[in-house]
Amino acid sequence: MAGDDVESLQTALRALGYYSGPADGIYSIETAEAVRRLQKSQSLAVDGVVGKKTADAIGALIYSDVPNDELMSVAEFAAAPVGPSARPVNPIIVVDIDARRLTVYSEGKPFKSYPVAVGKPSTPTPTGNWKIISKGVWGGAFGTRWMGLSIPWGKYGIHGTNRPSSIGTAASHGCIRMLNSHVEELYNWVGYGTPVKIISGGFGEIGYYRPNLSRGATGAAVKEVQCQLRDFGYYKGGLDGIYGYATEQAVKDFQKDNGLEPTGAVDQKTYDALGIVLAD
Repeated sequence: MAGDDVESLQTALRALGYYSGPADGIYSIETAEAVRRLQKSQSLAVDGVVGKKTADAIGALIYSDVPNDELMSVAEFAAAPVGPSARPVNPIIVVDIDARRLTVYSEGKPFKSYPVAVGKPSTPTPTGNWKIISKGVWGGAFGTRWMGLSIPWGKYGIHGTNRPSSIGTAASHGCIRMLNSHVEELYNWVGYGTPVKIISGGFGEIGYYRPNLSRGATGAAVKEVQCQLRDFGYYKGGLDGIYGYATEQAVKDFQKDNGLEPTGAVDQKTYDALGIVLAD
């Protein structure tokens, strides 16, 4: 047995400490032994075969194995009251490709976080500011739910999976995979037009706060401004997250053309005009 499914399994087993071999997509003796060790530790039938119970156990272990002290824990969320207060208000979704996490923000604050699978290096998940444009109850490889994204050059979305062992890895063709129980919860919280921010790179965590920016500033917010200015044709420099002369001049030109005071500094009105809803 060989293929992408086995490679995802090996990657997950290695992340959980049960496997130390290569993620080569070959179901070797070492891979089967790693599966047996996991099965034994989880009080499952020890047969070296990855059935539904073993796959679900791997997915659950990957979820619980990822620390995130700043966000609501699984236990805290389970104890939260059922009803309107248990739902995010004005939800915004942020997907961190490097951390392989999807975080739901409520009123600008982290509400709940999930582990996800993202695109492989050969088929990366597109970064940028998108929106949910379609929803559906699917099946098969796409799991139980689908939320399509407004990425114009392909069919990308957030969906479930029939390969729970791939969660926490770079395994997809560009979509964001979630455990079926997680995507069903998310599906009920979000609607058409919900903002989805997909980020990657060492520019810090992205939240709802939009800092005022001027020459000399650095960070994710600067990079986002540069990206938007470039898309509008005002900025020709690199997306380096450094607010230098070229960025300042591009901001001034944009402000002049959009009826704003041409200060060269980014304030909340400039963010609005640029269409930026999320920044560092």
